Amino acid sequence: MLQIRQQQKCYIKNNGHSENQENFISQDDENPSSALQESGDNGTPIHQLNEPLDFLGKIQALRKILEKDMMACDAKWTLFVATAFSYRNTFKLKPFPPRFLNDTTGEHNIDALIMVINDTPKLNVVLHNIIGGQIDNMDPEVIELLYWLLIQQKEPGLRLVDLEEFNEGLKDVNILQKPTHIFEVIDSKGISNSPTKLGFYGQTLDSYYSIIYNGFSEVPNKEAIKLYADLGSYLSTTPYDAAWGASQCGSLISCIALCEFAGDYKVVAQGGDQVYKDVDPLKIRMRYLLFYGSRYPVEDKTQPVGFKGWGLSRKYILSLTAYMILICSIAVVNSGDRGEYFKTLEECERWNC
Repeated sequence: MLQIRQQQKCYIKNNGHSENQENFISQDDENPSSALQESGDNGTPIHQLNEPLDFLGKIQALRKILEKDMMACDAKWTLFVATAFSYRNTFKLKPFPPRFLNDTTGEHNIDALIMVINDTPKLNVVLHNIIGGQIDNMDPEVIELLYWLLIQQKEPGLRLVDLEEFNEGLKDVNILQKPTHIFEVIDSKGISNSPTKLGFYGQTLDSYYSIIYNGFSEVPNKEAIKLYADLGSYLSTTPYDAAWGASQCGSLISCIALCEFAGDYKVVAQGGDQVYKDVDPLKIRMRYLLFYGSRYPVEDKTQPVGFKGWGLSRKYILSLTAYMILICSIAVVNSGDRGEYFKTLEECERWNC
């Protein structure tokens, strides 16, 4: 990999792209890797001779998809990261990036994957570097991982929609608490030609990545799948989970999926809510993901500055000091003896006042 990185830098510098890469990374070339199918003069495949060219082609593809829907890319990456950091990652992280999979032993190199994730900047920073031609500032491992997830694994995809569009398409669905983001799950696979119903499904954030790609058949306890007719009280029981810290959707996210399902099912009452049970997992499909994003609490910046702010932050120390001064003053007045006064001062010093 170090050799590839050196080749990339040499290729960029020798071809005069170090200052203005955007001329190369344009959106005019619809097939940047078409030449990779040819062979060199010595019979060596072109993709081995021009590895940097293939790298720049991947950067071009990333630019297109990031410019098309940055928030959808952010959401998909966030779900991937949440799953990778889960203690159940080897089970839930399906599909798994092949670059971090040992073909011989089948071992998942989670530690190496986490290192690349930790090196990944905000996606808007990635796009900014691409547009600005700052290729030297981009980690090839990060680009490869983003390319695999957002380009090679783009189906099923996500699309950011606003609340108005959501309400127009689903007039029977009542959303009392507005999500911070709504994403449509783009999946060409249908579930049934028969009539379908809608239900809400809530789970921890690290569960959705696998469900998007593999459906509900991958859920461990299929008998426990419950779909709620109303979002209402169900929303209050869905936890906020730690997400990707650099996500524009929030560092804490509570996610609920709006699903459609067909086939037989049972309707039960649970805490005043209507719940659908015993639904065939193969006949459930996610249509929308509702994100309720938040941020970790930050230090209060509204506290007064200057002497007043200094005093407010040290109220206990100042109160204790004033109290000890008062005690010393009373001792001096009552005793009339300086020796007693200094004894009181020594006592005060012992208490660090």
